[in-house]
Amino acid sequence: MKTLLSLIAASAFCIAPLVAGAQQTVRIGVSAPLTGLGASNGKDIENGVRLAVEEANAQHLNIGGQPVQFELASVD
Repeated sequence: MKTLLSLIAASAFCIAPLVAGAQQTVRIGVSAPLTGLGASNGKDIENGVRLAVEEANAQHLNIGGQPVQFELASVD
């Protein structure tokens, strides 16, 4: 979980030069099997990333003094 939060934080710092003005949304993508035989594992992966995104958003992170909101984008 700490690795995932570190990845989210690192992604946020990479976009720091792009942040200006109002709150920015950073989309965190997860590609996992959401249908078929591996769906139960894929849903667990998706839920883990969703939890990390919720935890990051609960911290009200700022980059360059501007607020950042994380959003989950899932694909099968």
